[in-house]
Amino acid sequence: MAVFSAGMNNRAKRLLALTALLTTSLTGNQQHTYTPQVHRRFFSYNVFAATNDQRLRDICEVLPGDVLCLQGTQRRQVGAGLYAWSHKPSHLHQVTVADLGQYAAWHWGYGVGAHTNRATGVSILLRKKTFPPQWVSEVFSPPESLQGRAGGLRLKHKTIDITVFTLYAPNEPRTQAERRHTEAFYSWLYATVAGLPARTLVLLFGDMNGHVGSFSDEKGDFSGAIGKYQPQAENFNGAMMRKFLACFGLQAENTKRQTAAGPTYWAPTGQGSRVDYAMIPKEAAQRVRNVEIWRHAAHQLQLFRTAKLRDHSPLMLTVRLGSHFSEHREPQTQWNYDTLRQNTHSKEIISKQRDFVQDINNVLLQPDTAARAQASVATANPDKLWELINSVVTDSAKNFFTCQNFSSKQIHDSPKTAQLRQQANTQFNQLRDLPTIPLSDWITGKTATTDFLHSAFQAWRAVTQLRLKDKQLHHAVKQDRDRHFQQISKDLSQAADSNDTHRVWKLARQLARTGLGPRLRQFGITACFPSIEEWVSYLARPGRLGGCAATSATDIPLWIPPGPLNNNITVPTTTAQAEIDLDYMAIKFKQSRPYRVVPPWSAPAEVWRFIFGTDAHQQGLWQLRLLIFKLLQIIRTTGHSPYMWHHSLAKYIDKPNNKTGPAHYRVIHLLEPFSKCYHAALWEQGRHKEWSFAHGSFRHRRREAAIQQHLLLLWRLNACHLPHAALYLDVINAFPSVNRSVIDRVISLQFKEPEARLMRNHYEDARTTVAGQSAEQATLNINSGTMQGDSIGGHLFNQAFCPAVQHARKHLQLLGLTEPFALRDWLTDEPVDVATTVFADDVATVTLFPDPEQAEQTVNAVFNTFAISLAKIGMALHEDFPVVPNFHGRGSQTLMQKAITAKHPVGNWCLSARYLGAQIKLSGGEVQEINARINAANISWYALSGFWFAAEIKVQYKLRVFRANILSVLTAGLEAWVLPLSQIHRLESWRMQKLRIILQGKGTFQALDNNNNVIYRAIPDAELRKRYKQATIQSELCVRRLSWLRTRIMFPSSWIALRALICQPLSIETQQQLDRHGQPTDNASPWLKQIKTDCDQLHKVAPSFPGVEALPRGIWSLLAHDSCLPRYRSKFKKVKSYHVQPPPDQQHNTTREDESMLLTCTLCEYQAASNKALATHRRRAHNLSRGVALRVITNQCPFCFAVFSTVAAARAHVRKRKGNNCPTRHGNKLSGLTALQVPKEICCKVCDQDFFTLLSYNKHLAQCIYRYPRNTRDDDGRTTSQEETSSEPDRR
Repeated sequence: MAVFSAGMNNRAKRLLALTALLTTSLTGNQQHTYTPQVHRRFFSYNVFAATNDQRLRDICEVLPGDVLCLQGTQRRQVGAGLYAWSHKPSHLHQVTVADLGQYAAWHWGYGVGAHTNRATGVSILLRKKTFPPQWVSEVFSPPESLQGRAGGLRLKHKTIDITVFTLYAPNEPRTQAERRHTEAFYSWLYATVAGLPARTLVLLFGDMNGHVGSFSDEKGDFSGAIGKYQPQAENFNGAMMRKFLACFGLQAENTKRQTAAGPTYWAPTGQGSRVDYAMIPKEAAQRVRNVEIWRHAAHQLQLFRTAKLRDHSPLMLTVRLGSHFSEHREPQTQWNYDTLRQNTHSKEIISKQRDFVQDINNVLLQPDTAARAQASVATANPDKLWELINSVVTDSAKNFFTCQNFSSKQIHDSPKTAQLRQQANTQFNQLRDLPTIPLSDWITGKTATTDFLHSAFQAWRAVTQLRLKDKQLHHAVKQDRDRHFQQISKDLSQAADSNDTHRVWKLARQLARTGLGPRLRQFGITACFPSIEEWVSYLARPGRLGGCAATSATDIPLWIPPGPLNNNITVPTTTAQAEIDLDYMAIKFKQSRPYRVVPPWSAPAEVWRFIFGTDAHQQGLWQLRLLIFKLLQIIRTTGHSPYMWHHSLAKYIDKPNNKTGPAHYRVIHLLEPFSKCYHAALWEQGRHKEWSFAHGSFRHRRREAAIQQHLLLLWRLNACHLPHAALYLDVINAFPSVNRSVIDRVISLQFKEPEARLMRNHYEDARTTVAGQSAEQATLNINSGTMQGDSIGGHLFNQAFCPAVQHARKHLQLLGLTEPFALRDWLTDEPVDVATTVFADDVATVTLFPDPEQAEQTVNAVFNTFAISLAKIGMALHEDFPVVPNFHGRGSQTLMQKAITAKHPVGNWCLSARYLGAQIKLSGGEVQEINARINAANISWYALSGFWFAAEIKVQYKLRVFRANILSVLTAGLEAWVLPLSQIHRLESWRMQKLRIILQGKGTFQALDNNNNVIYRAIPDAELRKRYKQATIQSELCVRRLSWLRTRIMFPSSWIALRALICQPLSIETQQQLDRHGQPTDNASPWLKQIKTDCDQLHKVAPSFPGVEALPRGIWSLLAHDSCLPRYRSKFKKVKSYHVQPPPDQQHNTTREDESMLLTCTLCEYQAASNKALATHRRRAHNLSRGVALRVITNQCPFCFAVFSTVAAARAHVRKRKGNNCPTRHGNKLSGLTALQVPKEICCKVCDQDFFTLLSYNKHLAQCIYRYPRNTRDDDGRTTSQEETSSEPDRR
């Protein structure tokens, strides 16, 4: 047996090759061939202990797999004993490679890190026959702090490219310190997986110590990462795992199959739970042949001599391997957008731009080019002229504005490193070519001793020289890497100083070593990707079935010069129209979004923006601009635009719908940027209608306005105690479904000739090129709908969709379902319907129940009305749309239970739904929204995990990236909500926690305790925010709301329905929102009161701004056309504050500066401002819980057996017990809808006794709490005993 140790990646590769060479010499030369599309077995097993090789051989005999991922081996890291004496990190080896006969083993032993222990240690075993060691191209090892927690191998051979990880997550945390172990583990995992290339297939196996499937927050798993079989109550580790899977498009495969979703761990009490998982990409799910739990093998391998199963059971996954990545990809042009920046002072960039202009002039002055241009203008052929213009611009731009010699490898070798790499390869080849003498020949006497020793010394010298070269190469590579990241740091500083946020983001991702992050990572690109035949067949369907009525396209017809549109068209007319088009296009190019992907035959919009908007090169580009003007003039004369302007390249985006084939993808069309800006300019010249209920693709109408209007209406109906339901309708394949006849009618009504003909040609001549699994392509005619990705696609869709929605509302008016929601705006005197909001194809509508017993019939009538109206324009609705009912009054509990539990022909009746990304619930939706924001911010934070700890980056740049990339995600869309202070404090707490991590110790100061020992104390949050100019989230949201209110006041037509709903009462309401002086009444909505509060905050910092009470008509004057608020835009930033407003129950203590009012922890001298803060500190730091937390382990009272919505509600109920009696519980309308959450392990925390049922636990608890006294600590830290009472705050 031979054992080799390896440190870093380069040395590991060499030693792995030496292992393979030794294995080949011992077993003979064997030709390993690979048959594509074969099935391979992968095992995941927590072995409890495997410290010797015999134990591993026994496991290999029982588990005949091709890859074995083992956890809990309890092997010690090689060099740990020497490190204990020397404390030199060079003595530690991250991974060891061993030969086990038929298997080759890679061991990551437990080390001396802060996040590991003796129970860890992981290994990967490869069967040599199917996965030879030569295939291992990369080894992934965690840092020393996580040594023994994880390990990975990347296997590459011909069409095979897979990466296998074995993982051992920390135990379920109980304190804040233990949570840091889990966060560090997933931080490394995020960065490692994000840095993998897209062509590799990632497979993860491990003991994750997490439970998933059942969610206490009722939010559910919308990512599809967790299956529905045998759910368990999700714990902290389970939530971290689920978020990680959702971030990278992975799924836990054993939760997707009923046969493998059972327990994988058996406790000593006999209870089973699922903690081991096999995780694969969603796109690779079709490759899985089988998933099983081998319990019989577990009984054979377990170290406990019992008749029952104990500890873990092996998990087996069979996967079909083969080519999952298309090798025939067209090379993509990598544009260097930095060289296209205008108003730059870089001499190199200015020189490139000048050379680009000169190159275009030289090409246009060539005789052939001039002749082609003259012929195209003479024949009025727009296709030929555009082909000439586009080829000249694109070819020249590729010469000057692209990344030359682009390589996916970020760090390039210096000449010294390249020379050392070549020398190391030469030394390795010499070692490989040395003649070898088998040991058996010397033992048997076939070889002389001198010859054998001579051969051994030659090999020893060659290995020594090779290791020396590898060591030199390792240091050279490290120097290159340091120089590379130092240069990136300088570039990031320059980009931050020039406010180039996009470049700052890209450089931050490079410094984080995560590439471009999970959004651009696609696992198994063509594993389940449809063929070209499937795409052609699918797109040929009508729009309501997912297609676009596509037909096979023929060649572009030959150009036939058409006659003029009418006799009134003259040269001056077309010249004037072309000048208007040119002016509009210059504006549109300036407003175009940067860094957009374009078809391979086009130049990006930045190139055309440079041509249209560069005054410095006005003289040099006059010939090109003249040709562009001639082209626009010909288009106006002939009424025909170039065919390539309507030709798109289809790109695909995954949809989380758990479907296969083309239905799993959304088709996005990449069009010529010049065409997009031209048709956007034409759209500006039409007369378009706007609807008060429509948002999206309309100016100054944000997504938050639709959410706010919907939330406000639901609050008003709940305040009136009216039974109602909210319906969230979703259109099937919306954009491609609109009938062409409807589009023609819209264009005819809103445009004059020749604009109408040009707009009509854009869709009549629409074609797209689709690609299949291989390099095959097909060109199809698009015969229905609009193109997603076109600049006017959303505008044209709204002009066809909104009239159908309005038509449906008129029919509902005849049924008497819209009358309560009809208002007339007090400012514009326009009639509005506040019940419906539309954003693109998402419709949210609210209906009242005239008769609560007929709720289902009312919902069916609303759905059928919308379905009939949309069917007239070629659209169809999903029948499983969410319906959130709400009943009030007597019998509401029975009605609610019947509505939620019964089966309905249409609609999915539920307690909550998502609308435009917001969580809509009957009550308490703010908590779920804040949870979603924190989860999204966590994903963004971990995606940049390596950046926050980069020592070469200044703190100010880290804070800028944090504010732009993380804080914006944390507070996205919160302007539409009225958040309680408790939820705002949650956001602030999360922000401050991450801020202190970025500061890396700068958020603390040294102090002396009573014994004159140096201790570290945290700088107060307010002082820290002021020092680094980080305003509170509460004041940031206030500034954003004021800015948004200013914009709406300046554009009164953008929020007619919302303004009417905020200020005016509904016909069914008896209470007024505003009094006769325009001041909010006591019954006003929280949104109206929030407007007044924000203005009062502005009045405090800017006294010149009159408060709402000082205005002559109060809110009416504030929201009117002549409002004074827009004039105070420059004062908004003064509202930002560094002090957090305390909750109402603590506001009376905020002015007290006496330190005697602070509560001190008797264990560590921590000072807290309230009893709640002290209890939280004792629970997190010292694992001291309140007595009620020991009794109530689920959402059921253990005394009266009442079931509550959450565990916290059940504990609050128990705290109110007096004597032996529970408080009287008044049931609400949601009573009976909450399921009992059975814990995975039922254990009495007072006496540590286990139970199998909750009933037996509840019977035991009534006697246990009086049998065992409560253990507490007095002021001296000594343990005392007290009798258990319901009012005691803490319990050990």
